[in-house]
Amino acid sequence: MVVFVRVAFFGTDIFLGCFRHLLYAEACRVVKVFSVACVEHEDDLARSTRRLAREAGIPVQTTPALPCDLDVLNRQGCEAIVSAGYAHKIPPWDGGSIRYAVNIHPSLLPLGAGPMPLPWVILKGLGRTGVTLHKLTDTWDGGDILLQESFPLSGGENIEELLVKSQSLALELLDRFLRAPDTYWRRATPQSAGDREYWPRMTAQDCTIDWNWELKRIERHLQIYRYASPDGVVEFITDVASARTPHPHVPGALLRVDGERREVAAKDGIIRFRVCTKRPG
Repeated sequence: MVVFVRVAFFGTDIFLGCFRHLLYAEACRVVKVFSVACVEHEDDLARSTRRLAREAGIPVQTTPALPCDLDVLNRQGCEAIVSAGYAHKIPPWDGGSIRYAVNIHPSLLPLGAGPMPLPWVILKGLGRTGVTLHKLTDTWDGGDILLQESFPLSGGENIEELLVKSQSLALELLDRFLRAPDTYWRRATPQSAGDREYWPRMTAQDCTIDWNWELKRIERHLQIYRYASPDGVVEFITDVASARTPHPHVPGALLRVDGERREVAAKDGIIRFRVCTKRPG
């Protein structure tokens, strides 16, 4: 049984399931949501979070949280902060009614600290990844670990599959924490500073494919492609495969389009993949 009464959620749609869990838990009341606004011509990262909150009559703030906002939460008797995919530093929170402040992070901290580690998991070719629930501190993704679970990787996962696995595990960890927060809070373990590895936000250059690369490197870059349009439709690439074979084409030449399927020439062979879409809801 969830033991909290008043919770503030800081986050976006990346962990929408966690927000829904807080929203519909019988013994839990979300008093405020801190998220991001929709920016014209950019991905809307929080459309569903904002919509669900407003439908439930919960106030939504899309500007960065300030110390005065935390003061208001304490005056409201807020007991916990749950952060999941929130892009801004949350001001110091202790010293009032707030007893717990936790962040959900999709990597096995201290490995993979940073704003969006999932693409790096694929590009680095890791054999395992997972989700960490940790205390919020002044150091990005540096707080004591409350709960952490891992899952194996085959090497063929695309970003959408990795995200779905991470979301499911995040929900499981959050539910476990909410059922016994005092226990997990007391048992939290510090992260090893020597093992910390920070993965920065990916740039356009990081994501750009050079079709002269080795085939497996191209495959991994294709697997990290994910685009969420302003109307909520998500586009991603799946079924990536390559064949090393001589051909007369310029690297990067689009050789075939058949519905979702594409064939592109690389320096040493042919890359085949599907461009898939997923609609909101």
